[in-house]
Amino acid sequence: MIELIQKAAEVSMSMGIEKMGKAFGFKLPGLLSNKKEETEKMLEVRAEAAAYSASKFFGLPEARIQKGDTIGVYKLNEASLTDDVFQYSIKQFKELGCTSFEDMTKIWSHECGHRLLQNILPSSWANELGSDFFAGVRSEMLGLPKSNFEKTLGATSASKSHPGGPLRIQAMDYGRKVVAQMRKAGIQPTWENCIDAYVKSPFAKMTYENSNGRNKLAGEYTRATTQRLDGFIDRREFHLREAENAKEKEKYYLREAEKATDRKDYSKAADYARSAESERRRADEEIRAANRCTK
Repeated sequence: MIELIQKAAEVSMSMGIEKMGKAFGFKLPGLLSNKKEETEKMLEVRAEAAAYSASKFFGLPEARIQKGDTIGVYKLNEASLTDDVFQYSIKQFKELGCTSFEDMTKIWSHECGHRLLQNILPSSWANELGSDFFAGVRSEMLGLPKSNFEKTLGATSASKSHPGGPLRIQAMDYGRKVVAQMRKAGIQPTWENCIDAYVKSPFAKMTYENSNGRNKLAGEYTRATTQRLDGFIDRREFHLREAENAKEKEKYYLREAEKATDRKDYSKAADYARSAESERRRADEEIRAANRCTK
């Protein structure tokens, strides 16, 4: 998924999060400590370090970080990952009860989920649940336990733009489950195959309208999600079909990159080239997964 992902997972199992910064050469012990008296500057540095670590984890270009009135990500160009902007508010971090490095980095993992899912899902509910899913993916990869972030997330109310807390926690737990089952099956989680797992889940179909404004936590979602996950992991035919789809997308992006180059739109050509490379890696991963399948 990213340069440091496996190392991060291994390190987190052998030492606490307090010591993890040293393993990556960052001076984080002071930032990670949960002192009773923390200056505004300490929290600002911690918030920015947590944002940087989240982007690095998912292999995303580092987003510009700015202070503002709220926490979120601005995707200036939905076709590009290079112009995203993170905004944060220490006041809001405090109001959420999420001032530890672990809680901050879960919030930024959610915002990275929005970056990863650009132009993929039309529904705001599906996008929010997908971002919660990726917060769960990273939490499981790093071995982070549940914390104030989950408590705050679980208490949110449903609206037309955001699902309610219980459903969001279920999506985050599904992210953890995807990673756990991939590992069990000997599959390396990547953001491509995690996106694929999410898009095929019931969460990706959720909208305010089809929920009637309420949280749908019936067992049908859990059962359907589990069935899709089992098929996603352990069926050779599925993986081979996905590999072919990825190869076709790779060809498409390469053609578009060539067209963009011909019209001297080199920035767009680079975006298409990155997408082509991503699809090539996904095809290779699907073929490896097919070879590991037992049915």
